[in-house]
Amino acid sequence: TGFLGGGEILARKFGFIVLYANIISPTRGKYIVDISPISENPITTDPYYITEQFARRLEQNIQSQPEIWLWTHNRWKWSRPQPNLI
Repeated sequence: TGFLGGGEILARKFGFIVLYANIISPTRGKYIVDISPISENPITTDPYYITEQFARRLEQNIQSQPEIWLWTHNRWKWSRPQPNLI
């Protein structure tokens, strides 16, 4: 799926450290937040590195505990309509 790159653009422009917050729910109503760096010096990273790392970590989090993610959209519910070739 697509990701917005504004966070990476701002981090690279201003030299902000980029952190990722992983939220784990060991039991109902209890949460643990693990904050880890994606890039401590974003100016020196390759283009799209920060966005790609964010997407990979998010994917790992969703796969490890899909039940804690709120799905309020139908982004993947329908496939694209196929063109009529007749």
